[in-house]
Amino acid sequence: MSTSVGATAPLGIKNRCVALITRSYDRPIAYLSVLRGLAILMVIAAHFTIVTNPYNKEISVVLANCGVILFFFLSGFLMDQILARDGRFVAFAVRRAFRILPMYWLSILVVFVSSTAWTLRDVAVNATFTAPVLHLERMLGVYWTLYIEVLFYALVPFVRYAGERAIVLAPYLLICVFCVIYGTFGSINDASFYVLFCFAGMQIGAWSRGQITVAQLAIAIAAICVSASALTGVGVYFGLAPLLCTLIFMIGMRFSWSGRALEMIGNVSYSWYLLHSLAGYWAVAGASSLGAPIWLATLFGVVFSLTISAATFLLIELPAITIGRFLTRRKFAC
Repeated sequence: MSTSVGATAPLGIKNRCVALITRSYDRPIAYLSVLRGLAILMVIAAHFTIVTNPYNKEISVVLANCGVILFFFLSGFLMDQILARDGRFVAFAVRRAFRILPMYWLSILVVFVSSTAWTLRDVAVNATFTAPVLHLERMLGVYWTLYIEVLFYALVPFVRYAGERAIVLAPYLLICVFCVIYGTFGSINDASFYVLFCFAGMQIGAWSRGQITVAQLAIAIAAICVSASALTGVGVYFGLAPLLCTLIFMIGMRFSWSGRALEMIGNVSYSWYLLHSLAGYWAVAGASSLGAPIWLATLFGVVFSLTISAATFLLIELPAITIGRFLTRRKFAC
């Protein structure tokens, strides 16, 4: 850890916290954190716009979907890169568990103690991702993406184990399954397509490793975009959104985007995603009740929730990530 010229004292607590937040933890490539930062900013802008200006709901929904789809692209890309470097599936599962569960469980606890609407059974089924199986409600609206993420985590090791050809064929197989479901029942759950967007990210990962050509990548993305538009009732934009996310991703890779502020936001994006509707909306309501104009109350909610998220990243996420990595070091792995 460096200090300024002529200084002998270590960095202060504030600078140490900033250094920890802006550091990359999944992979030492700045553009991934920048892309995460862009994705969470789209989601945050959309969600706070819906709360403060419901007349722009359509625009907000499109913006939120683009942000979420970009997140799933990143998940697929990172899973491909992680398992290509280290194919130990148990180690993969341990790292992912330490990455997502502590902060997720903390958010469940916050929801539980802040409302009398939930029971311990609700807490248990949400904590174990079994709410849909037991036909119970998710305790927070944003949790639906985590269920998709966990499903993808469960599928991707099998795809990876089957080899590079399976990675290439996975999105086409999934599209065929969706076509059969659509042809049989006349409709399909739109959320299913977010798993497909994860596999789109894996295609980008395979391309970056030289396993597929740019033409194969383009065909896969085109198939995903067409199927998302044709098989869902969301609208054409649902097919255009992954195309836009692909372009953003490729440009970010090509020009190696960097930027300290966006990297910091990207690193705390998971905490911010989980907490913005809890801390942020509460802050907006509080500021509004004190007479603040809606734009100022919204700005306060955004900044307050980001600050809380930076704190939980340092206190919850970062230690958990460190423990997960320590436990899966090769000399400790079974």
